[in-house]
Amino acid sequence: MIFILCWLAFPLIWYFLLLSSNLKVDRVGICSLVFWGIIIYQYLGLPILFFGLDRFRVTDVNNEKIIFDVFFYTSITITLLLSGFFVGFKFLNKFSFYKKNHSIIDLSTSQNSRLILVTIVCILVLLSYLNKIGFENVALFSAIGIIDSKASDVLRSGMSNAFEGKYHWYYLFMNRILLLCSFIFYIKYLINPFRLNRVLFIFIFLITVFSLTISTEKGPVAFFLIALFFINSIVKRNGIIPIKALFSILSIIVIILTSFYFLFMRVDNFGDAFSSVFSRTLTGQIEPAYHYLEFFPKVHPFLNGKSMTNPMGIFPFESYNIAQEVMAWYNDSQLVTGIVGSMPTIFWGELYANFNYYGIFIFTPIIGLIIYIIDVYVSSFRLTPTSIALYVWLCMYFFNLNGTGITNYLFDIYLFFIVVVYIFITKKIKF
Repeated sequence: MIFILCWLAFPLIWYFLLLSSNLKVDRVGICSLVFWGIIIYQYLGLPILFFGLDRFRVTDVNNEKIIFDVFFYTSITITLLLSGFFVGFKFLNKFSFYKKNHSIIDLSTSQNSRLILVTIVCILVLLSYLNKIGFENVALFSAIGIIDSKASDVLRSGMSNAFEGKYHWYYLFMNRILLLCSFIFYIKYLINPFRLNRVLFIFIFLITVFSLTISTEKGPVAFFLIALFFINSIVKRNGIIPIKALFSILSIIVIILTSFYFLFMRVDNFGDAFSSVFSRTLTGQIEPAYHYLEFFPKVHPFLNGKSMTNPMGIFPFESYNIAQEVMAWYNDSQLVTGIVGSMPTIFWGELYANFNYYGIFIFTPIIGLIIYIIDVYVSSFRLTPTSIALYVWLCMYFFNLNGTGITNYLFDIYLFFIVVVYIFITKKIKF
């Protein structure tokens, strides 16, 4: 009963913080989506785990004290994030392209040419990646029966964590930059629904969906569709999210994800696949946080910053990969089969692993303030297909804080090159 009362009480605090920060949770924005991401993936499912209602996780997640600790740290994290938003609101004037009445300015001929050039490069990188791993080692083709069936988890590992080569460069083009290009093509189609724009968008849409599913990952396609929905909301509704349309797109996504689970995970029936989707959504991201609290400091001492990215060895320590190390401890049987697993969690998990709870209390409001500043700055750009695409890309980028460590955002080559591509395409547009 105490747990439920506390679980219901914290949202009241957040409601007043949101009002004080003038944040509208029914409008597309970086701050609002960070908030909703943590609520959906890290908060709603906590009672399910606390009372042992998830049959997929009840065996591994059953310590009520640890679950309560996860609840406490997540609740404090949301509160401190919103406090950072509030400080930003008090000291910064909130500019936003939602307040502007002028129409979206389409790309010039030269800008369109550069957009097409970047898209072609992304497609060529995707083809190069497929050639490198080999047609017979594509997890998607194995899952749908195009090639002889192999262990999908082994193939998936070989296409990402255990990939022989610099996978991050392939990922940069065939995922991050390709997504940005897809967003731009979609916006161009929405503002000028000519036949050519429609054909180009459908083509790049299919290429993007294929690229996101070749390793049988299920979440990226869902996020891609949600991002397109957000773009539509910005272009057609000034950023306001229509609730009925939201439920419609979520229903479609649930059907797609259920089908993916049935095909990719080899579950027995659609009922189990449907249950797996909800388990993965509501409790799947919470479980890693639970194991982080088990692992630190009982199994491994606090890291004191050693998980921080160390590009080119400029710092005097070897970077500690928390997600892989925790997964190796949790499921050591994967090491025998050659699978390199990963168990990322909400960003407070990494702060805790490095600095105990002090890290959460010290750094979280600073993170909130930084996110608010970025939101204010990017949303002040002139309305163009590229500025809207960049804004939505950043929305989804920071949305992932609900399931990834904060050091992934430090020295991030993906963000750096997205900005470079944005400047390359729009360099003649003055703000």
